[in-house]
Amino acid sequence: MSTLSNRLFWALLTAALAIRLILIITSFGSTDALLTMSWAHLSERFGIGPAYHVTPNLNHPPLSSLYMVAADRLGSRVGLEYPDMFRIFQVIADIITAAILWRLTRNREAVAFFFASPAAMFLSGFHCNADPTMIALLVAAVWMHSGGLLGVASGIKIAPIPLTPFFLIDLTWRRRLTFLLAFGIVLAAIFIPALITGGPVVLHNVFGGGGIAGDGVGGSVDLVTVSLEQDAKRGQIFFSQTLYKFLICFRHRHSLGLSKTCRLLCNCGECGQCVRLDAKTTLA
Repeated sequence: MSTLSNRLFWALLTAALAIRLILIITSFGSTDALLTMSWAHLSERFGIGPAYHVTPNLNHPPLSSLYMVAADRLGSRVGLEYPDMFRIFQVIADIITAAILWRLTRNREAVAFFFASPAAMFLSGFHCNADPTMIALLVAAVWMHSGGLLGVASGIKIAPIPLTPFFLIDLTWRRRLTFLLAFGIVLAAIFIPALITGGPVVLHNVFGGGGIAGDGVGGSVDLVTVSLEQDAKRGQIFFSQTLYKFLICFRHRHSLGLSKTCRLLCNCGECGQCVRLDAKTTLA
């Protein structure tokens, strides 16, 4: 039963949408606006695959590059700068996520908690990266139980890939195979054309972290090396914790409901303490 009145609910959503639009109108975005705009221009000039050779900074999957090119071209046609058009795409993605959350939960608090959260508003209205689109596709994959949509989400950013086992927990073996087949076909369709034109450097940039080591001058190389080592350590921690949580969810799949599963999965991911604590409290 929702305790948030319908009037307050729509007031929050309207205010959150207005804040996003104000951020787009009054700001250029973060440094990612420059990065993604340069990636879009490189992809248009050299092609998506070869663009990975031009700059090791390009560490997004090929579908993300295509998405950036689409935003750049559409913005040129309607008279908008790339950062504005791309962020409008992200605001639309947030609206789609909110709509799917409503279909999944029928809970106004859950929808408002997402759409009116400062992090979500800042990410889509200012940051100028494709995370909101990835989130929308990931939530759609949960809603539709679709391996294809999970593949598309992973084609925007690779972060959803380690979550694949969670989609398989309550499926029959036949549906698991169908899910994984659709997931694999979509990823292959996204990466193979870029691999043909760009070669192994595409996989190296996307899955190996890319980074800016190739552009380093003097002492900046050492700084980049430290940063990449820290990112690798965080990735190892994230993978270990994801595996740990999957085993817990699978073991208790008959007793864990949606809310408890989400509670178990939603933690900072920076250390093991919250995972162990949340596992104990969730399963209690």
